[in-house]
Amino acid sequence: MLEFRQLRFPVHHDRIVTLDLVEVAVHTILFVRRLYPVDLFTRKKKWDAPVYQSRHPTLNEYITGAVKAVGEELSRVMPQR
Repeated sequence: MLEFRQLRFPVHHDRIVTLDLVEVAVHTILFVRRLYPVDLFTRKKKWDAPVYQSRHPTLNEYITGAVKAVGEELSRVMPQR
């Protein structure tokens, strides 16, 4: 199965992993809570674990944009190590 793409920000590695986790969590929550039809999601692997990802381009863009905004805010408010 395909991997989720890596979001890259000029931040510490821990924040990149955190942002990946947030993105996977959002997709999983949407799937588990059935906020969208189940057939809108596909099963993938991330960190050798099965996860779900939306197949809808507009929803994916929205989630990616929201996660990117979180990453930018973290970069702004958290000091670099």
